[in-house]
Amino acid sequence: MKKILVVLVAAALSWASVAIAQDQPVRSIVNVTGDLYRFQENNHYGVFLVTDEGIILADPISHDNAQWLKGQLAEQFGVPVKYVIYSHDHADHTSGGEVFADTATFVAHENAAPKIAASGHTPVPDETDFKNIKPFGIKKIVSLGGKRVELYFFGSSHSDNLISIYFPKERALFQVDSVAVDRLPYRDLPDYYLSAPNVLRLIYNFIDFKILIPGHGPIGTKKHFISHQKYLENLQMKVANALIKGLTVEEAKKKINLKKYKKWGQYENWRDLNIEGMYRVFLEEEEYLPFHKVAGSYPLSAARNGQCGWVIVQYDVDEEGRTKNIRVFDSEPKKIFDKAGINAAKKYRYIPNNPTKNVKTRTTYELAGICEVPPPRDINNE
Repeated sequence: MKKILVVLVAAALSWASVAIAQDQPVRSIVNVTGDLYRFQENNHYGVFLVTDEGIILADPISHDNAQWLKGQLAEQFGVPVKYVIYSHDHADHTSGGEVFADTATFVAHENAAPKIAASGHTPVPDETDFKNIKPFGIKKIVSLGGKRVELYFFGSSHSDNLISIYFPKERALFQVDSVAVDRLPYRDLPDYYLSAPNVLRLIYNFIDFKILIPGHGPIGTKKHFISHQKYLENLQMKVANALIKGLTVEEAKKKINLKKYKKWGQYENWRDLNIEGMYRVFLEEEEYLPFHKVAGSYPLSAARNGQCGWVIVQYDVDEEGRTKNIRVFDSEPKKIFDKAGINAAKKYRYIPNNPTKNVKTRTTYELAGICEVPPPRDINNE
């Protein structure tokens, strides 16, 4: 395998130099660790894992790149691509799957399937059967030749279907678009969700990775991952505070201090665009959700008794985005989590200048592995 790697990398570097000279796509393949490799087309990257029975590949990038890559894989490894995993539905990462359709099974999150079908840029996923991980996510395992890849989804971040692709033996995480290494997020945060910082925190806490492989830019570490998560958290809170103060986006760009990140890539070009994008996301959020929400303390008596449950609180939101007239709408078990739910709702904050009455939110309290949360009742039909 090492001999193959030397030849392959040398060929990749040679190809890259020729491509630059002729203004053609820059393509390369480099070894990450073990049998895990990263391939490049210009500013986009995908990965593949080699096994004795075939190759598991993630994000073919484009039709032309997939054709080039298929030839390289056949020449250097002599086994077919058996699985193509789509990180999400965006065409700039997942196009080209049709090149491997003669041998591969296609895998993605279920939310990606209809979007890929509608665009037609790559074959529709064959497998979307993720399983629940209590209490906060879903998981799928792809196994081939005695090796495995673990796919996770903890919520919407960049799109509503971006999955985390984890190689456990290599302790490497392929995380596309939602993180970068010492670089600001892309321009005005296209397809960004306000849940992104929380989702990234779950990934950081749950997945035991050392190597971070982004879909753009250099390879990094878990430290780079959490730095990016903290940037998004920081940006989101600063924009929320600017909205509370009634600042326009132009005023916010002058007031918000992000100088801590001035050495990051694209700081000068994308700083203002990041702020504009976060403004847009807050103001276009389809659901009426608080931009600051806390679960409240777990009642000590419930924890001691091993009780799980939920509470729905109802309240009004005033002109300043603060909650008032807070009361319990429903709960299970009755009264156990009522006080915690009310105390938490007092700290909720919404976008100002949008007063609303009778808002309902549900908060779940769970002790993983100790008790089962009672089934929820529909907030809107009660």
